[in-house]
Amino acid sequence: MSSQIQEVSSSVQQMAAGAEQMVQSMKSITEVSEHTASGAQQVSASAEEQLESMKGIAGAAQSVSQMAEQLQLEIKKFKV
Repeated sequence: MSSQIQEVSSSVQQMAAGAEQMVQSMKSITEVSEHTASGAQQVSASAEEQLESMKGIAGAAQSVSQMAEQLQLEIKKFKV
């Protein structure tokens, strides 16, 4: 009977150690997931900033194009 109790006790200790390892693994996975999510948020914010910058550049390019057309019309007035 004593050997059976010792076997059960040993099995329970092994299971507890395995459970602790699982808990530590899950904590590590959680930390990695949080770090990855943070990085993804930073990438998303950068992409949004770049998109806004590109919109500004496109608007400026359109404005320059309109000014160039207007300048060409004005130059035509001076041709003889």
